Amino acid sequence: METAWAEEGQRASTIAVVEGLRAYVRAYQPKVEDVKYVASTEILESSFGKLKRIEGQQSQDGITGLSLALGAAVGHWDSGTIREALDTVPEKKVVGTVARLFGTTVQWLRRQFFGAKPS
Repeated sequence: METAWAEEGQRASTIAVVEGLRAYVRAYQPKVEDVKYVASTEILESSFGKLKRIEGQQSQDGITGLSLALGAAVGHWDSGTIREALDTVPEKKVVGTVARLFGTTVQWLRRQFFGAKPS
């Protein structure tokens, strides 16, 4: 970790974030060998692989907004909970949240400049 974060930059905000992360890792570092943790590289890569598969099957808007579904994609949910969530949150609200959190995405820019949906 120290090697990866050796070049932390000069900005006070960057240094503060790096120092906070260092303190967190020191306090909560894994103490058990051969255990996979949610924030491990292996788990994160697997999770984003799953999102990419879902994106390829379901969406033409890219993976940016779909990243909000990561918790749902890797969790264990019964069909009743999924149905309740889908019935409770209107698509318009999801689209608004994605726009508010992510702003202009690469996919949006492509559509504006090239006038076509991504293939």
